[in-house]
Amino acid sequence: MKLRGLLAITLATTLISPVVSMRSDAAATTANLGVFRGSGKPDQVAEYENWLGKPMTHTIDFIGRASTNSSDPWAKIDDPSWVCNQWRGQSSKLVLSTAMLPNTNFTLAAGARGAYDSHWREFGATMVARGCQDAIIRLGWEFNGKFYPWAAGGKEASFVAYWRRIVNTLRQVPNQQFLFDWCPLAGVKNADVEAAWPGAEYVDFIGLDAYDTAQPSMDDPAERWSYQLNRPYGLAWLDKFATAQGLPMSLPEWGVTSRPNDDFGGGDNPSYITNMWRWIGSNNVAYAAYFEVDANDGSHRLMTNEFPKASAEYRRLVRAG
Repeated sequence: MKLRGLLAITLATTLISPVVSMRSDAAATTANLGVFRGSGKPDQVAEYENWLGKPMTHTIDFIGRASTNSSDPWAKIDDPSWVCNQWRGQSSKLVLSTAMLPNTNFTLAAGARGAYDSHWREFGATMVARGCQDAIIRLGWEFNGKFYPWAAGGKEASFVAYWRRIVNTLRQVPNQQFLFDWCPLAGVKNADVEAAWPGAEYVDFIGLDAYDTAQPSMDDPAERWSYQLNRPYGLAWLDKFATAQGLPMSLPEWGVTSRPNDDFGGGDNPSYITNMWRWIGSNNVAYAAYFEVDANDGSHRLMTNEFPKASAEYRRLVRAG
C-alpha cells in the first residue's frame, strides 16, 4: 500500500515566524526518530540507542558511489547484498541513500534514455532477495548541490525523467515494497528544486537535509532559527511544498555542526536542538534522523564532548517525550 494513502495529512498553515510555538517539550514525538551512525554498523546504532535512551525507528545508510577510475563502477548498485546483510533483522526501517549515478563518467541524460535500466533491475531484485524489499530508497539525495554526479543544476528535466525511470523500473520488481524519498539540501540554490520535482506519483516522502548552518553574522539563536525556517528551501518551504503535494515530510539528515573551513556552523547550539524538536513534533514528519557522524566538512556528534549543551538538551527532550 502506498504510504501517502496512510500519511497524507496536510497542514492548514505554514511556519514562517522566527519563533516556534511554545508548546511543551513533550509535544514532539519520539515515535519517528532515526540516526546515521556509519555505513553498515548496527552495533553503533545500538550504542546510540543506549546513550539516547530510546530505540530508533529508522536507520540511514548510503550506497552506490564509485571512483572515476573504478573498473566496475556499478558494482554496489548491481549487488547491494552487503548493506542488506548488515541491516537484515534489525527492528528499524532502512533508509538507503542511493546514488543515481556512480560517478561523473555517467549522465542523467543517458539514464533518462534508459541506458542504466539493467543496473536498477538488478539492484531491485537483489534488494528483495536479501530482505530489503521494504526499504525507503532516498534516491539521488541533495541533488541541488554541486558535489554529486547527479547534480541537477541546469539538468532538472533530465533529473526528473531519470528519477521516474528508476522508480518505474524498481516498481516492476516482483515482491518489492519500496518507498521513495526525494530530498534536497536546505539553503542551496545550485538547482531549481521545484523544477526537479518528479511528481507525487513517483515520491512517498518529501525530505530535507537541514543542518544548523547560517551566515557567521547570525549569532543570535532566534535569528539563526528564523534563517532555518525562511532560507531558500528551508523548513517553511518544506512544509508548504509537502502540504501542496499531500505527502509527509522527512528529515533524513539534521544536526548541529562545527565546520573546519568556514564559520557557517552554529557550534554548540542547544536552541537549534530545541526548535528542531518542537518543529518536528508539530508537523507531519514521518521520520527525522540525526547525523551522528563527524564528516570531512563538519562535526555533528552528540555522543562526544564537542557539543555538551546541545547533547544534554537532546537527551533531555527525547527522554521527556
